[in-house]
Amino acid sequence: MAKKILPQDPLFEKLFSGTVSLEKNDRWIQPWRLPFRDRDLFTVPDGIFVDRGQSTSGCRLCFETDSEFLRIYFDLIFHEAADPLEFALVQNNMILNIIKADKNAGYADFHLPASGKYEIWLHPFFGFRIKSLEIDENSTLSSIDDRRIRWVSYGSSITMGRQAVNGASTWPATAARKLDLNLTNLGYGGQCHVDPLMADIILDKQPDIVTLKLGINVYGGSTLNLRTFRIAIMGLLYRLRQQREKLPIGIISPIYCSDREDTPNNVDMTLKDYRSEVEAAYQTFINRGDKFLTYTHGYDLLGPAEAHMMPDNLHPDPAGYKMMGERAAEKVIKPLLDMIS
Repeated sequence: MAKKILPQDPLFEKLFSGTVSLEKNDRWIQPWRLPFRDRDLFTVPDGIFVDRGQSTSGCRLCFETDSEFLRIYFDLIFHEAADPLEFALVQNNMILNIIKADKNAGYADFHLPASGKYEIWLHPFFGFRIKSLEIDENSTLSSIDDRRIRWVSYGSSITMGRQAVNGASTWPATAARKLDLNLTNLGYGGQCHVDPLMADIILDKQPDIVTLKLGINVYGGSTLNLRTFRIAIMGLLYRLRQQREKLPIGIISPIYCSDREDTPNNVDMTLKDYRSEVEAAYQTFINRGDKFLTYTHGYDLLGPAEAHMMPDNLHPDPAGYKMMGERAAEKVIKPLLDMIS
């Protein structure tokens, strides 16, 4: 026999972390990385931004239990056909196991080695509706009051984790686990275009630190040019500063991308040009007296020497994500943590 926890149980929604909003009814709860009630405000012609907001990079179930077994029942909203369905079981920031599930089965099983606190990281490029949880009949399960430092990371598919092994192994997740942080990953594959409403989403999470990794999607889409890109970054920073004058913010320019560095896009800008504009936006705010802002050149996370770790000349492989996350923890996040008053 087993004990089920259903969506109408007040406990159920308290188990979710790393989300922006939760869509729910008596049958399921769906984690979103956009405010789902306002999804019309994020509608673009191809619909991809809303799809990316439904995918669950950084989203996880966090709980404490004495059960030796847990099963998650779910429906998939969408998935990348070539990607295996994998979940990461994490305890004390360490990946205990990677659970591979059948996309058509509708459930995944987890064997828990001992009583304690656990996180189950969902797949970064899938969308889920979680229907119920099942534990051993005489066991208990409770939510966790996570009071760790809150980090919001905004970026592209590189932040979202394309080609990462699992949700706990993206570069932000790697850095967050290394430094014991409460992560919200706002990486949107192909959709990081410095959109104005991102400031509100970031601030609504009440972050302690923020990172903005900007430029690669703008280059790829040719969506902002020399006239508009820098001022868009400054507009985003200004909106953040209007609400949180002393919020530590780390700006990161694009990592190395061999075939884009010196190749102009459709608005006649190279990736090096975009990187220079990111740094110029940062310098403008430093010149205005901003003492809670840092800049990291993308090469400091992955540069030309790591080109072999980018098999598609854009996204890191699993080893590249691990290196990038470890470097980000030291070079980007620790300086921001030192600024927290």
